[in-house]
Amino acid sequence: MNINIYKSVLDNITPNKNLKENTLKKMIKASNVRMSIRYKRLLPIAVGFLVVVIGLFSYNKNLYDNKQIINQDNICAENKIVPDSKLLQITKYYEPFDKNKNGNSNYNYKIPSFPRTYNDLINNTNLIILCTVKDIGDYTRKSTKDAFGSRIYTVRVDKILYGKMEENINELIPIIERFRFDDFEPYTVRPSNTLSLNSEKQYVIYLTQKSDTGCYGLSFDGFGVFSNEYIDKESLINSLDDLEKQIQNAKEKNQVSIDVLYKYIALTTKGNFLK
Repeated sequence: MNINIYKSVLDNITPNKNLKENTLKKMIKASNVRMSIRYKRLLPIAVGFLVVVIGLFSYNKNLYDNKQIINQDNICAENKIVPDSKLLQITKYYEPFDKNKNGNSNYNYKIPSFPRTYNDLINNTNLIILCTVKDIGDYTRKSTKDAFGSRIYTVRVDKILYGKMEENINELIPIIERFRFDDFEPYTVRPSNTLSLNSEKQYVIYLTQKSDTGCYGLSFDGFGVFSNEYIDKESLINSLDDLEKQIQNAKEKNQVSIDVLYKYIALTTKGNFLK
């Protein structure tokens, strides 16, 4: 209602000022009543519209959240690391080592096996991997009286350099190395400064096939275990030609230099697989 129009008309037809003002007040009141009724009728519509808008917003948010969850799952799948539960097979066959009750320190240990050439090592190897050590534990085999303890390295497979394996990149696998009960050192002829493996360090490891316990073994009693740091360091101060000459000179004297042979195989490994 346009009050100004009615006011103009009343000015023309109503000489009584009081009558005109009363009439205008009644008309304004009636107009407000009609507008109030109209707003009340529109209120449910407005509320319904608001509910629809809120519902659509919530639906779209759920879609977005679900999409984020799916994307996160995809990321996890691409960088999958097998949970430790898969490695429970270790406890099925092994128990934690207790030096107070396990082992025989009086055992007469023989010299561990080792390759005479690089070909010896590669020909007795099923698999070569680049891996990162995630955990190290000492165990003994259940229900047996072995002369050795079992040092089990849980490693993450970073790259398969040679051979095939059923596990995928980034999965965890157990690798077993025997250790002596008399000095608790690995049963191997690796140089003394390379005996210990450390967590979160990366290594190239020559492996044999899995045992009945599901653990991978080490070729030639662990002779083919090289840290990345060792390989890089020796590559800077030695050459394959010089090391090969040293090996040949020792061979002519019917000698074997374990240290030189180990360095030679480390550098050969780098040349063949870490280019």
